[in-house]
Amino acid sequence: MEVFAAVLASKPSLLRGFRHRLRTWLEVAGVSARGCDAIVLAVHEAAANGLQHATIGEPVTVTGRIEDGSVLIEVGSEGRWGARGEERASDERGRGLALMKNLMSTVEILNDEKRTIVRLILLPERAPSVS
Repeated sequence: MEVFAAVLASKPSLLRGFRHRLRTWLEVAGVSARGCDAIVLAVHEAAANGLQHATIGEPVTVTGRIEDGSVLIEVGSEGRWGARGEERASDERGRGLALMKNLMSTVEILNDEKRTIVRLILLPERAPSVS
């Protein structure tokens, strides 16, 4: 199976076309409709967060592959979540990580001083409904 790769410039307006590309890749790979919905929503949230928290002007990268029926997506950006003091949840913000964890089998946040990677994994038997 072909690997998915995308680079999102620091423009949230590019997310719509990106979601379409990701969904098409997942459908061609044979991922169920429920799995596609869950993955696209979770990856969109990770990418939007990456664009918000990335070092100004730096792109967000998204790579994906399918191994033994499991879908692995990594969303990476230069910068760290919370580096600008925006990590506090509020009534309007701060639910993205919980959303991703409810949609995916595994969510890992890997970061160092300069880069954050959100690793999202959906096991074949775990395609939740997002309705």
